[in-house]
Amino acid sequence: MAQSYSNIHPVNEILSQFASEASKNLDAQLIAPDLFEGIQLNQGMKSGTILVENNSNFMGTELDLERAPGSSRARQGTFDFSSTTYQATAYGIESSIPTESLEDSQWPVEMLQREVRKNTRSVMLAREQSAANLLFTPANWTGYTNTLAAYAAGVNTDATGTQWGTAGAEPLTDLQAISDTVRQNAFGMDGPMQTLVLGYRAFLALQRNPEMRGYLGAVANGLSSGSRLMQESEVVSVLKSLFSFVDVKIGKARVNNANPGQTQTQAQIWTDDSMWLGVLKSQDGAQVSTSGKVRTSPAAVVSLTHGGMMSGAYDSLDQTRKNVWCEHVYQDKIIVPQFGYLVSDLLA
Repeated sequence: MAQSYSNIHPVNEILSQFASEASKNLDAQLIAPDLFEGIQLNQGMKSGTILVENNSNFMGTELDLERAPGSSRARQGTFDFSSTTYQATAYGIESSIPTESLEDSQWPVEMLQREVRKNTRSVMLAREQSAANLLFTPANWTGYTNTLAAYAAGVNTDATGTQWGTAGAEPLTDLQAISDTVRQNAFGMDGPMQTLVLGYRAFLALQRNPEMRGYLGAVANGLSSGSRLMQESEVVSVLKSLFSFVDVKIGKARVNNANPGQTQTQAQIWTDDSMWLGVLKSQDGAQVSTSGKVRTSPAAVVSLTHGGMMSGAYDSLDQTRKNVWCEHVYQDKIIVPQFGYLVSDLLA
């Protein structure tokens, strides 16, 4: 009888635990793992239906609620859940070690751990790229995306629209306007319910910007003159204190984009001159049923995960190499696009 794939390439619980720990401790550059509203799917629920609560149910009514003695109460209408489907997909990679290297090594277990760590980072970088493509691709946010100049001219004239790296730019004024646009689109969910994601060079422009630096004081009080950089933590602190954002994330990660065998070339994962602002954490979280249905309060994006990081090892058929693999099953899915706004061309 032929063996199943799972028997030939079984999950190794010890290596899986190491991969799981490695995925959480690789480095702070990877922002995707805790960026979206997380939903842990039950075993065997790789696909199903998402039911999304309609915020209109909680926005009041135009009905007159005053009730005369003995009269019936006003009856409020009810808006049904919207629905969409999900399909969690497996993302995996493997590498190998010569059997002789393992046999000759004084620390063969550490060699396996190194391969798991290497493969785990590749899987997590792929997830970072997937998240960046989802948030920073204009086609995903049709009706809720613009260049900075077009946004200021046609959506909210409170924004200045001046690119952030140029003289006279007022990025905080622009952010205030964009946050208000999200608030209006998202049933009043303002700054304390919004997450800001910035491209790396856009964040550097904030570090140098005079409007931002003005919150730390004046030259007479000891502040350095000129376009000196503010500390990263200070910029994030100013943004959070001004707008009460749930979180501020900076897309710093880089990845090799050359094919195997080619000279390595690196590129930014997150588009440098873009930003995304919106609701990524739902108010009431999600409930997962045993039938494959997920019910959630609205957020722009949810992240559906089936199990944790998995890893294992198996010998090649000719017994000359030990193959080590890592795999993760998930889907990051846009469910309410009007709860987010993508702005591009922030820089000249």
